[in-house]
Amino acid sequence: MMKTLLLGLICFLLTSCQKSNVKFPEWGSSGDVGFAMNINQLAGEKAINCGFFELLHRSKPTNYSDGFQCAMKAYKKGLPFKLGTLTIPIDSYSYEAFLYSEGGRFLEVNFDAQEGFNGNHYLLWTNQCEAFEFDSNKKQILGINCEKISEYSW
Repeated sequence: MMKTLLLGLICFLLTSCQKSNVKFPEWGSSGDVGFAMNINQLAGEKAINCGFFELLHRSKPTNYSDGFQCAMKAYKKGLPFKLGTLTIPIDSYSYEAFLYSEGGRFLEVNFDAQEGFNGNHYLLWTNQCEAFEFDSNKKQILGINCEKISEYSW
């Protein structure tokens, strides 16, 4: 009996220490594929994928909170990461990505596309920041001392 209890406790401890295997949504599986390709290139191959989340419907559950935690943990460890969202704030599709690149750049990339303009009406802007701040209550990433840079500087 004691042997079984001890074995059970050891198994529990081993499995509770394993790395989380949360499966995040892939970049490009939803949203704009061109945007996803740019983000993947900017972040680098070794960047931790914290997911791309469509936050279009409040009733549709997502694991964005886990993605946020993933980005925050990577940031605290100094590891490259990427985290993105798709929302519709008013009348356009708003793609937003936060990434810490393999090259040590903190980037906030925004792509705003109007529906019904066949992809010809869009805004793209990128901010390079000195650092990020994570607001755990609102699940927001805020850039610190950011400066707008040209997308051609990628």
